[in-house]
Amino acid sequence: MNMKIVFVLALAVSAYALPSAEESFTEEVSPAVELLSASEAEAIHQEAEETLKTEGSDKCKDLADATEQEVKDNVKAEQAVLDKIEKGANCPESGQQAVQEAQNSLDAAEDKSKKADAAYSTALTKPVNFGVHAFNSLTKGDCNVFYNSNQYKNAEVDVKAKKDAKTAAAGAVTQAKKALEDAKAAAVVAVRDCRCNTWKTHQAALAAANAKVASSNTKAWTKAAHLKCVLDGKTTNSCTVPALPTVKATTLATGVTAGTCSSWEGVAQCSNAQVIGAQKNWQLIDVQRSSGNAAWNAGCFMRNEATAGSEWRLDTHWDPHGSGKGGNVHAMWGYYPGADIKDASKANSCKKANQCHYYPSLEFSFYCHATNNHPYAYEKGSAHHLTACNCGGEAHTRIEITSDGTVKYYMSSNHHGWKLCRTSNKKATKFPYVIDESLYGSYCRLDLTLKKKVGGSWVDDKP
Repeated sequence: MNMKIVFVLALAVSAYALPSAEESFTEEVSPAVELLSASEAEAIHQEAEETLKTEGSDKCKDLADATEQEVKDNVKAEQAVLDKIEKGANCPESGQQAVQEAQNSLDAAEDKSKKADAAYSTALTKPVNFGVHAFNSLTKGDCNVFYNSNQYKNAEVDVKAKKDAKTAAAGAVTQAKKALEDAKAAAVVAVRDCRCNTWKTHQAALAAANAKVASSNTKAWTKAAHLKCVLDGKTTNSCTVPALPTVKATTLATGVTAGTCSSWEGVAQCSNAQVIGAQKNWQLIDVQRSSGNAAWNAGCFMRNEATAGSEWRLDTHWDPHGSGKGGNVHAMWGYYPGADIKDASKANSCKKANQCHYYPSLEFSFYCHATNNHPYAYEKGSAHHLTACNCGGEAHTRIEITSDGTVKYYMSSNHHGWKLCRTSNKKATKFPYVIDESLYGSYCRLDLTLKKKVGGSWVDDKP
C-alpha cells in the first residue's frame, strides 16, 4: 500500500535558543534518527483498528490519551535532568582567585619597595660621626683617616645593603606585575573555557536526551496518533502523526554561547574578505579578498583552533589565480595566538585599528607571491627565506606543530612532492592558536584545512 505518513522528529535546539548564523557551528548537534518505515506504521495502524474493535471507542480514546501523556511525561523528565545541569553562572569567577592572589602579591611587593626606597634615602642622608681626632693625626688633603674609619665603613655597608634591598624590591614589583598580567590572561582563558565547556555539555546532553526520547517513545507516540486516527475514521494514508515532543535547550548564563569556544568571539570573522562556499565555520575554509587592495588587511578566522596537548597540521592550497584573474597576489597564512586577538595591549591586536588579519600578528606563517618563487616563513613579522622550497604557479603547504611544540614548514609546489622547508627555532607555546591569513592583493585564494593527529593518523578537526 502506498501510504502517506508525515512524522517529524524535532531533535535540534529550538530556533530562539540557537546562536546567530555567524556564531553557529556547522556540525550537527543531534544524532540522526530513522523514521518509522511504512510497514511499521501500517502495523501500528492495524493494531489500533484491532484495539478499537476489541476495546471500544472509549477505552481506545483513553489508551490514546494515556499513551500520549506518558510520552510527554518522559520528555518532561528528560527536560528536568537537562535543566539541572550547571548553566555557567559561576564561569566569570574562573581564575579570579589567582588574580586576587597575584594582586595581593603585587600590593605587598609595592609596599615593600616603597619602604626600601625610603630606607635607602634615609641611609644616604644619615649623618656619619667620624669622632674626635688629634690634629697631628690629620694630614691636609688626605681623607683616608675618615674613609678608613669604622664609622664610614659601617655607613657604606648600610647604604649598599639598603640599595641592594631597594633594587631587589623593585625587581620583585616587576615580577609581581608580570605575574598579575599572566594571571589576568589565564583568567580570561579560564572563563572562556568554562563557558565553552558548559555550552558543549548542554549541547551534548540535549542531543542525548532527544535521541533517548526518540528511541524510547517514537512507536508509542505513533500508536497514540493512529488510535486517534482510527477513532476519527481515518485510514493509514490520511493519518498524520504530529511531531514528537522534544527536550528544549535550557537558557544558559549570560555569555555562554557557541561563540565562547572561539578566541575571536566578539570580533568579526572576516575583514575585506569572504569565505567562499558553505564551509564557513569549521575545518575547511576557502578565503578570497572581497574588497580593497594593496594592504595587509584582509582575511578570515577559522572557527576551530589548535589547542595544547595535541599535534596539529595546517594544510593549505595557495592559488594566486584561483578566480581566473591576475592581480597583486601576496598572501600569508598560519597560526595566530588566540590570546592576542582581543588584547588591546598587543601592538597587532584586532583591538587596534586595522590590525585584524595583519601578517605581523601571525606567529608561524607561510608567505608566497606569484612573481617570487621562493617562499618565506614569517614569524611575528620576522622573515626567514626558505631557499630549499619553491612556490611555483601554485603550492600546497603544511605547517606542523609537534607534541613538544616544534614547528615545521613543508611545501609541495606544482605537485612535485613534499619537502621540509624549515624547522623553526621557536616553539609553539601560546595555545590556543587561531587559524588566520593575511591577504594583500585582489584575487589570491586560499583553501585551509586544520588537521589533528589522532591514533597516529591525521584527521580533519572539528570544533
